[in-house]
Amino acid sequence: EIGELLEGCYVTRWNKRAIDILPGGGGKALGMEEYLRREGIERQEIMAFGDGENDADMLAFAGIGVAMGNAADKAKANYADFHSVITSLMLRTF
Repeated sequence: EIGELLEGCYVTRWNKRAIDILPGGGGKALGMEEYLRREGIERQEIMAFGDGENDADMLAFAGIGVAMGNAADKAKANYADFHSVITSLMLRTF
């Protein structure tokens, strides 16, 4: 696996053909945490929506995490508070 070749990084997938390579300790949750700190917003006040493995930390971090209907199993399992029947693909049509 590519993650084993990149010391200090971790790899997460967001679709069958694409990955994110992030520095250890980085990710969407860290970015959200920094933004919320600067804006004076509590994490319990936000919702996050996601469908990929790379959304798992964000869904777990948010006050309410919603996995889209087409979400990867990792995003759904143990990370999201709710599962939507609406897919991210459906939202793109609006």
